[in-house]
Amino acid sequence: MLFERCRSVHTFGMRSSITVVVLDRDLHVLRVKTLEPNRVSWPARKARSILECVEGFSATVGDRAELRLESDELSA
Repeated sequence: MLFERCRSVHTFGMRSSITVVVLDRDLHVLRVKTLEPNRVSWPARKARSILECVEGFSATVGDRAELRLESDELSA
C-alpha cells in the first residue's frame, strides 16, 4: 500500500510485521525497515511517500520504485 505525502507509519493493532520502504519525491528508496507490530517508524528527512509491503519484501537503498496499474477485467 502506498501512502503519498507521508513520512512515517505505525503498526498499532497489527498482528504481523511489515516491510516499510521510505521513498523520496522521485520514488527512490531512502530506507527499508521491517516494522514489528505495535511500533512506529520515525520519519526520514527527505521522505515523501511510504510503501508498506509484506514482511521480507526486498528493496535496496537507491532503487527506484515504479507504479503500474493492472486490471484483470476484460473490456466488452
